[in-house]
Amino acid sequence: NSLFNIHYSELGKLLPSSEHLNKLKYIINNHPNGLIICGPRCPGDEFTQAVAQLSQKSGYPILADPISGLRFGPWVDETTIVSSYETFMQAKTLRVSGKPLGSEPQVIIRFGAVPISKWLNDYLDRITPAHRIHIRSNGVWADDSHRTTLFLQADETAV
Repeated sequence: NSLFNIHYSELGKLLPSSEHLNKLKYIINNHPNGLIICGPRCPGDEFTQAVAQLSQKSGYPILADPISGLRFGPWVDETTIVSSYETFMQAKTLRVSGKPLGSEPQVIIRFGAVPISKWLNDYLDRITPAHRIHIRSNGVWADDSHRTTLFLQADETAV
């Protein structure tokens, strides 16, 4: 007999409400031009597949931070993951052959902590999307620029 009983339990998942999911779907469906930012300390396991599916369904490419854990893996073949964005984000306006490239994203969906890339953070400071959404299960508000328009404390894989 042990003096101590050791009890193990699995962590529960904080699921988003149907209201939050509907709002997120509405925003994505009404704003076809967006980006998914995966910063440091993104969850592992099921998250990589879940964020790849979100990218596929929304059409939003993923900008993967060097320490996000998403730059390499089987999901890279399934969706658009940009890992070398520092090379083209240094320009004030993204250009090809002297002409502006594409339009500014209308939506930014961010997972994880604040990205470590100076160039990505400068770019995010320059743009003015209609929606900046941050999704994080631990509830830590990581928004140095104070521009988040919607914060969802929910399990990232459930979104």
